[in-house]
Amino acid sequence: MIRRLLVFLWAVVVASLAHGAPPEIRTGHYVLKGDTGTLLVRRDAQQKLTFEINTIGGNCHTCDVAGVIRGHTGHADSEMQGDSASACRVAFVQESAAIRVVPKTADACRDFCGMRAGFEGTYFIPPKACTAKNRQKARDQFMAFYRTRRYQQAENVAQTLLTGCNDFMHRIELDQVRNDLALAQYHGAKPAQCLKTLSATLATDFKDEEGLKEGGNGFYLPPCDFDNYIDVAKATWFNRALCTKASLKKSDPKQ
Repeated sequence: MIRRLLVFLWAVVVASLAHGAPPEIRTGHYVLKGDTGTLLVRRDAQQKLTFEINTIGGNCHTCDVAGVIRGHTGHADSEMQGDSASACRVAFVQESAAIRVVPKTADACRDFCGMRAGFEGTYFIPPKACTAKNRQKARDQFMAFYRTRRYQQAENVAQTLLTGCNDFMHRIELDQVRNDLALAQYHGAKPAQCLKTLSATLATDFKDEEGLKEGGNGFYLPPCDFDNYIDVAKATWFNRALCTKASLKKSDPKQ
């Protein structure tokens, strides 16, 4: 009886330890929400678990960190000495289909980043429809419908992309898709919906290029970010003028 009790207690202890152990880091291609960074975890030829992190921050500053994961700690390769180990240590915590990444030696890990960039955060495996490849397929499908004047189908594609993949698109791509959707709505005689769509863009609060450059209300685009976004902003302002005119005409046919 005592022996059975001891066996039972040992089984409980083992199960408890197993339950309390952090989950193993899983291989995969993970992305930060907003598409501002990627984490690639994979096995190399020697079956070592490796990681590669690439992120982009303000004014196009970047982080590039790579190395080997032992247990739940990443040991970054030295930037200056090839694959020699650096002092940068990174904690990896598997959270279901996501990995939380935290620099353990923050000062040493700063060597891998520009002044306005960092790599701490939670990286997710995006839904299949929201991978970069499949988002581009959706945008190509939109253009196929748009060019053949099937505006409702084009609108459906763009709306589905925005609704389903909002978290996995960079703000520039988001506003590109919003402009696509707005044009489909404009040509589909839906100027009010067009204006509503454009109201979600970054450019909507600014009148022109000079206003966007100056910023305001706590919003400011550093020079590199401004250069990357200005063409999208110009498209927004052009489309807004189209839809405003169409909306006024629809409400007052005499204009």
